Amino acid sequence: MTKKVTEEMLRSITFKGSSSEGQKPAPSKLDLLGLDFEQNQAQALRAALAEISSDVPRGNGSIDLGTCDNYWQGTMWAIKGLNLPEGKEIALEWSKQSNRFDSQGFEDAWNSYDPKHTNPIGIGSVFKLADLLKERSGGQGFINKMQAWSSTGDSESMRKAMLEDRFVLEDIAIFGQWTTLYASHGVGKTLITLNLLRDAVKSGSLDGQKVFYVNADDNYKGSVEKLAIAEDFGIEMLLPNRNGFDPSLLIAEMKSAAQNDEAHGIVVILDTLKKFVDLMSKTEGTQFGKTVRQFIQAGGTTIGLAHTNKHADSEGRSIYSGTTDIADDCDCVFILEKAEDDNASGTQIVEFRNQKARGDVASEKSFGYTKRQGGSYAELLDSVTVLDPEFTEQTKQHAKKEKLYYRDKVIIDAIREVAETDVPDLTTLIKRVSEDSGKSIEKCRTIATRYSGEGLDEFVFWKISKGKNNLKTLEMHTSLFEDAPLENLENPENPENPENPENPENPENPENQEGAFVGD
Repeated sequence: MTKKVTEEMLRSITFKGSSSEGQKPAPSKLDLLGLDFEQNQAQALRAALAEISSDVPRGNGSIDLGTCDNYWQGTMWAIKGLNLPEGKEIALEWSKQSNRFDSQGFEDAWNSYDPKHTNPIGIGSVFKLADLLKERSGGQGFINKMQAWSSTGDSESMRKAMLEDRFVLEDIAIFGQWTTLYASHGVGKTLITLNLLRDAVKSGSLDGQKVFYVNADDNYKGSVEKLAIAEDFGIEMLLPNRNGFDPSLLIAEMKSAAQNDEAHGIVVILDTLKKFVDLMSKTEGTQFGKTVRQFIQAGGTTIGLAHTNKHADSEGRSIYSGTTDIADDCDCVFILEKAEDDNASGTQIVEFRNQKARGDVASEKSFGYTKRQGGSYAELLDSVTVLDPEFTEQTKQHAKKEKLYYRDKVIIDAIREVAETDVPDLTTLIKRVSEDSGKSIEKCRTIATRYSGEGLDEFVFWKISKGKNNLKTLEMHTSLFEDAPLENLENPENPENPENPENPENPENPENQEGAFVGD
């Protein structure tokens, strides 16, 4: 049976300064809102819910006006029983005010209402509950509520609970914060994170028994290798579907730990975040952020590993994938990129670039490691080193130039070919290069300038200078031995070959050694 809100129910919600016997009754919410009751049940319902906290246990579907607790399920059913078009929206809006909110739990509660129940919960109970809760709060107005919520005076107790200002990952992640590391696949975010965790545990700055690394994005072999490493230096590693661990339940458990004051000093590493939250969903991202923030506020630490977008920004740098919610809500964000990837030597250089910080973390930090064919993950981990910033910058600049060189190579080769012919000036050369390569004159001129300089080096191939009549010309640099035929220099019989012992300029020639006599 559907029950409508009656004016009597509304008038039962008293206000501060309500009349005692013999005095004029205080105006109801309906009076104050200027509502026509039959036409404004939704507004009246919202007004009542404003007095009721949704941050209570679920309950069994009843509203106990004696305890005024465990009433969430009962309130949900009472709202649905009104059959208001916007009823579900109002219930959702109210329920989301609680840190206990769970979207699936909300749907289950809403859909479990039985309109054929012999004694369905009525909306009147909700209004009576609102009235009782208001009385218990002393009929607080806005300023009273704000003063009650204020934390002024709590600094001493909060300071005692505050974590020591130290690093979980040196220069990267701070205790009591939520840090997110973004990198593309294969860059080394897991490797470097494990290396830094191992260093922290070995130095004694981190209690490994309170570190829980959730390796939820690995194959079986990788899981076994990393588990052995974790066992070696003494942290806890959680693997999906082993020992009863279900990753889908972890976030709810972190929320429960925060509510029960069990999060203090606990470090949770989520590898990778996509296994725990849909990074493309704003709703899920927001709710995940609320839960992790609650865990952090309770003294916990969270480090999330996530992937970058497959598309770079306008400057060619990596950016995080998904919506902005995770990056907006966490305390610290780093983007990881490879500054060098030398397949021949196996040398890998990774740069951590800070994008958001709430603490004294590094703005940039670089690591190197060496991949060896057939090498184990433990050997790879042992090869990780922190690199000198100046060396890293030089490496980055070299990699940038190398990338440009291969992009420009078609035009570079065309310039070399045309330069070998008889061209009177730079303008004529550029025009012919443009015709031969099919590239614009402007682009060809830019590349001609880019690889010009006074002396030959890895990325300088020619010199541009002014000739007759102030016309610019392009002249190719020549190598040290370029004027001598290569086959002659390589011929050991050639007296001009520096390695020929008979070359009079060769220091190994006995005649060039002081005090030496032929025949000694």
